[in-house]
Amino acid sequence: MVRHYTGDGGMEAHIATALARGYDGVTVEGVKATAEEVRKAKTAGLKIQLWTPHFRDELRPVVDKDPDFIHTDNIHAKKALNIAN
Repeated sequence: MVRHYTGDGGMEAHIATALARGYDGVTVEGVKATAEEVRKAKTAGLKIQLWTPHFRDELRPVVDKDPDFIHTDNIHAKKALNIAN
């Protein structure tokens, strides 16, 4: 079982809550998370999922933040950017 934390508050709060609860990672909105926040979560030993980049102009910056997972429902944007897997 994989347990990810998502909720209100900033990334620091997400990281602290996930670690305190023994979760595997955090899930946050991709356009709001910074690359530094993604690095902090990974450094803390957590997996990071960024969600809901719908359009090409939103998806590329989310990919560039280097999360472990990206949740999107726009497969066409992914294909247009030539993003593998």
